[in-house]
Amino acid sequence: MLSKRRPRPAAIPATKDGVFRESIINHWSQLLLVELMKHNAFQVSSRAQRAAAARGPRRASAFPEDFISRGPCRPHTEFASGL
Repeated sequence: MLSKRRPRPAAIPATKDGVFRESIINHWSQLLLVELMKHNAFQVSSRAQRAAAARGPRRASAFPEDFISRGPCRPHTEFASGL
């Protein structure tokens, strides 16, 4: 389909043939760029998904701080004596 050359419409004079061809080339170039950007975005996302799958499931850390909530008013250290 792309190999077939679109004939110049009879309404366009031969002197403006270059402008007509340039507009066709610009049109197809824009369509091609959009498709290439979509393909590149797909490759990047699938590569990230494959890398995440290769790392395996993420484990939760087993630090006590994750299980015990000290709250906003409880400091981690004791108060200094004399205060």
